Amino acid sequence: MVLFGTMRANGQVIIPLVILIIALYPVRVGFAVGMKGLLGPDALWLSFPVAMVSTLILATICYKQGGWRKSSPPEAPAPLREQAASNLLGP
Repeated sequence: MVLFGTMRANGQVIIPLVILIIALYPVRVGFAVGMKGLLGPDALWLSFPVAMVSTLILATICYKQGGWRKSSPPEAPAPLREQAASNLLGP
């Protein structure tokens, strides 16, 4: 989540969302359904850590690749920048 928070703070929101969707549906549900015959009801509970590990791996790959670092966060509108500057300077 820290890696995703860093990416989202820099304006990249779609890639973390896609990674979470992949971890939820293909990985978690796929593991639970695919391993149901072998593990029984435990497949459902084991699908959670499997999905979290896949999220960690995909987030680390995305973070280290660094393509999101080239984009910059959106610029604040001028009135907000002026207000922030006046708040820093004090009354």
